Amino acid sequence: MCLCTAVIVLSLGGGLYRVQASRGRWVLLILLVLVFVLLGYFLLGLAHIAVYGIRMM
Repeated sequence: MCLCTAVIVLSLGGGLYRVQASRGRWVLLILLVLVFVLLGYFLLGLAHIAVYGIRMM
């Protein structure tokens, strides 16, 4: 799960530099929002796993 998220973020980051050169800021903003949404979901998932793990103990 960690690796998948890291790969997605890195590939989006790599795409950001290419897009920045060609299209401009709108696409950059959209990609940044997507990255933050993905990170938010990832952190929520981690929190759920942690809470569930603590309850199981």
